[in-house]
Amino acid sequence: MPGTDDRLRALDPSPASARPRVAATAWGEEMRTALTAGPSPRAVRRRARRTAGVVAGAVTAVAIAALMTVLLVSTGGDDGTVAGAPVVLVVTPAPGGVAVRPADLDAAAAVLRERAAMLGVDSLAVAVQGDTLVVTPPESARADLVSEISRPGRLVVLPSTRSAVGSASLSLDKAVGLAQADAGLPMRGGGESALPPGYRIVREDIPLTADPGRSAPWFTALKGPAALTGAAVASARPDAADPAAVTITFTDRGVAAFGRLTRTLAQDGALRRAPAGFVVVFDGVLVAAPTVDYEQYPVGLDGRSGLVVPLPETLDPAVVAALLTTGPLPVVFRPEGVTVASDTVLRSAYMGVNCRTSDPACDRVGLSVTLPRPARSVVATFAGQELALDDPTWSGPATGGLRTIFAGFIDRAGLRGDGVLALPPAARGDAWIGDPEVRVPVRLVITGRDGGRTEVTLDVRLSPGWG
Repeated sequence: MPGTDDRLRALDPSPASARPRVAATAWGEEMRTALTAGPSPRAVRRRARRTAGVVAGAVTAVAIAALMTVLLVSTGGDDGTVAGAPVVLVVTPAPGGVAVRPADLDAAAAVLRERAAMLGVDSLAVAVQGDTLVVTPPESARADLVSEISRPGRLVVLPSTRSAVGSASLSLDKAVGLAQADAGLPMRGGGESALPPGYRIVREDIPLTADPGRSAPWFTALKGPAALTGAAVASARPDAADPAAVTITFTDRGVAAFGRLTRTLAQDGALRRAPAGFVVVFDGVLVAAPTVDYEQYPVGLDGRSGLVVPLPETLDPAVVAALLTTGPLPVVFRPEGVTVASDTVLRSAYMGVNCRTSDPACDRVGLSVTLPRPARSVVATFAGQELALDDPTWSGPATGGLRTIFAGFIDRAGLRGDGVLALPPAARGDAWIGDPEVRVPVRLVITGRDGGRTEVTLDVRLSPGWG
């Protein structure tokens, strides 16, 4: 990423290749030990205590976790992609149809390499192919490396007292509707694409006291420009005192911006006689909602001391530190990735509407997958149904009970319902030609030649025709 190295030289003049890696540092070892053992009660309590003049407040809105995930392959119970297998990251078109420039892909490749290097992986291969990046980690890398380093890495900090629109909601649609109403538009709800300009949705999973071990998502709409973004970060690292937090060091401009924000919040708190705070959002995840102690810090906080940010258990502090230090990716990748090497577990997948005509009564969908190596069986789960891909006509020929092409059909797919396979309402009475796009989460369980099972989770585009 242009400027990243120059920005870091203010803190560490050594070349990027000579800087200590996260995996090689003492606090990195301590962090891994703590993560393996799970957060201690002391670490959990520490999240709610005053840190650097900021008091952690109750989190009332919720955050989007893992916007960026690649194809998840698990064998023997391990999550993540197959170690050493290439992964294709497909760029999502920019809003308004703006073309992605080759320079943006080159910059994204450089950021991925730098992120991997900060996590102790210096041999990450990244090749630009059209509008995709083919990323090949070494076999010794952590299984989820590509998934983690391909997150957007976007940080925003907003004043919570002035940004929240309405109250937190269990429904994304309602949160979007509140933003529409706040903007003076008809309250019609919808997904995040229906948000008015200048608004954003954050999510947080709140534990259910009545059902331990489970949580419910809460959504909140925020409005207004960010007080700080990732551009204000000079570097970040896992906090030495709390293995479940990261310490952010600001640039000179970031120091000034943080001082202005906290000074304004201290003044607001003094006027209202109640602490005012801000929210820290990372890739849509509301990770912290601290308040400023206006009595102890009447003129705000000194940003030169940095900021300690507690993280939810779903975020690895080492990964977050690497993403914040390298800055956000200049492009956004689609949520799914695709393995491409011939020795990986999946070569291709196709899903299509299996109707001879555009008869609205047709509700039949077929799924076909091609494997690089013969297997005994493939069972797919999508649209709430489990389907054995064993259709005798469309599956490939079997030799010794093994084949590489597996296909099957479901007759009550829900094309005109409200599930994941639902066609757009405007297309339900006429022929659908694939626009707007419908994408379907699919889980595959592949039983190999030796009886071992491999699970694959991917996102498949529904095509308007089969065969």
